[in-house]
Amino acid sequence: MKRKMKKFLIGMMAAAVLAMGTSFLSLAARIAFSDPSTTAGETVDVTMKITSTGDETIGSAVVTLSYDPSFLEFIGGEGASGGAGTLRVTGSTDSQPASELGFSLSFRALRAGSATITISSQEVYDSDSQLVTVEREGTSAVTIAAAPQDSANANLAGLQISPGSLTPAFSPDVLDYTASVGSDVDSLVVDAPAVDAGASVSVSGHENLQEGENQVVCTVTAQDGQTVRTYTITVTREAEASGGEDVPDTSEDVVLKTAETSVTVHPVTADIQIPDGFVLAEVSIDGHIVQGWIWGADASQEPRYCIFYATGSKGETDFYRYDLTEKTIQRYFRDPLVDVAADEEYAALVTEYNSLMDDYQVRFYIIIGLIVLAIVLLVVVIALVVTRSGSDDFYEKRQDDRDYPQRRKSEKQKQALAEQDKRRVSREERYIRGLEEEEAAAGREDALRAEQQIRRRQAQKQRAAAQQQAAKNSQQGQASPQQGQNYVVRGPVTGEEEAASAEQQNAKPQEPVSGKEGGDDFELIDLE
Repeated sequence: MKRKMKKFLIGMMAAAVLAMGTSFLSLAARIAFSDPSTTAGETVDVTMKITSTGDETIGSAVVTLSYDPSFLEFIGGEGASGGAGTLRVTGSTDSQPASELGFSLSFRALRAGSATITISSQEVYDSDSQLVTVEREGTSAVTIAAAPQDSANANLAGLQISPGSLTPAFSPDVLDYTASVGSDVDSLVVDAPAVDAGASVSVSGHENLQEGENQVVCTVTAQDGQTVRTYTITVTREAEASGGEDVPDTSEDVVLKTAETSVTVHPVTADIQIPDGFVLAEVSIDGHIVQGWIWGADASQEPRYCIFYATGSKGETDFYRYDLTEKTIQRYFRDPLVDVAADEEYAALVTEYNSLMDDYQVRFYIIIGLIVLAIVLLVVVIALVVTRSGSDDFYEKRQDDRDYPQRRKSEKQKQALAEQDKRRVSREERYIRGLEEEEAAAGREDALRAEQQIRRRQAQKQRAAAQQQAAKNSQQGQASPQQGQNYVVRGPVTGEEEAASAEQQNAKPQEPVSGKEGGDDFELIDLE
């Protein structure tokens, strides 16, 4: 039995390991791109394919792509959105799961050169919504040839910095300049437009200025992609004063300029956490309807600012604040003091809520206890009622004198009073009520029984007295009643009783033998 169990467990573990290994092998994919070639000014299509390397099918995918906006301009593509150097591509195979998911993206080549499309992030899922591991992330290399009519002009139309000024004055043919700034300046704004609109300009070294000399380089690439001209500005930053704080010179106005920037606004989704105080709104910017948020207090009037969720030129996705009046963009930031106050308020609310919940919980337990107690008392009362329902009524039907002697005595007293009340009723009332005859019969019966009881007691006494008298007479020699005769001992009688007795026996009354005992007269009557 143990061997069978061991074999069964080993088989189960092997099956689990095999299933896990198969699962890991199947949940894998790769992303590949095409490498097209085109001419500046023409449209080019880039193909991206997500292919499963195992038996599983591809369910859906979300891929973020980055590219150089100076070479390529995004036109469109199924499931793709964005621009200005960043694209978000989404797609699925819900209708018919397959082992491959493809996308086609269209771009316009702006100038000659080589442009690369790379993957910034990706999420690929199988048909069961399980995350798939991407073993290989490819890139697309777009080769752009110069058009025959492309310009080779790489000159600047102007060159300015802020703050500060150039020495010598700008000239398209002068490539080297100098400038000086104060110790409080750590970056410059460089305005360097090209003569040819098809040329591109890049600026470097204008940020994070150090004390002493700094090199700011403006590189101009002509439309043909081959002609390049470099303008260099040597900027000297003054050292901080050692004798005290460096007080900036505020005697002159300072002209500030910002470099052009571009962002890609994304549609509003449910997973975006909206900053407090803002409401959803649609804002018209440069002829485009953009979904964003405006300050709640400005909802009833023309808004001055709005924020939206976008990706900047450096590929950073966050909230951006747009000035609808001056047409400027800057990254939106939350006031840390407001966040701290909100956190403190939230903590206070949580504490108060927990306290209320504790109070409610205690009250709940008290109410439950009272309900249980009421139920127990109700059950006890019902049990008492049920146990007494089979016997006589607790107060009115009990007949046992030993249980309730006081109540029985009270009832007897009430009955005696009722009898006295009956006796007090006049004969006329009894006659009217029809009770006189019944009461008379009952009275005669009661009187007869009482008389019989009295005569029995007297007869017993007379018999005892007669025996004593007979014994006494026998001793004195007097005659005693004849033996064998029956006598009834009677107490003192009246003439009416003797007459009634004589009539009953149709004989004359016998001469009684009289005597006295204890002061009571008696007589013996011969019953024969």
